[in-house]
Amino acid sequence: MSFVMSTEIATVRLLLIHRQTTPNVRIGTRRFNIVVYASKVIRDTSHKLYMAKKKDLNDATLEMIASRFRLLSEPMRLKILHTLGEREMNVGELVAATGANQANISKHLGILYEAGVVSRRKEGLNVNYRVSDETIFELCDVVCSRLKSHFDLRRFALPDT
Repeated sequence: MSFVMSTEIATVRLLLIHRQTTPNVRIGTRRFNIVVYASKVIRDTSHKLYMAKKKDLNDATLEMIASRFRLLSEPMRLKILHTLGEREMNVGELVAATGANQANISKHLGILYEAGVVSRRKEGLNVNYRVSDETIFELCDVVCSRLKSHFDLRRFALPDT
């Protein structure tokens, strides 16, 4: 991380702590709402980091990335992955845990299996499923963390009642 980005982040932290006494800050000759300013600095810093990491992506790679996001765009698939977590379960156990019907669970497990996100192991008459691509949880953690900070920042910006 560059010195400029580190300085900007440190400034934002100080401003957010300072917000306890005043909602506005003067920078140079301009006045800013601290939360709006902090949000802008964080967004700009994130963009700078993204551009530093950005690589040339061809159309085939972009399609693969889009396909992965489409896979995770279905709430029931996310629920199945969350339910599976770090253990194996069969379809019946997933039906009981999620409240969905067997056909729906089987359909989504098939899609997740074809994408390589889950693997299956046959045990007698049962087929047990488990998450085989742990990076799915990392991606979900990133999204959840970003959503949390987004909502925390919005809640922080609201006046106290």
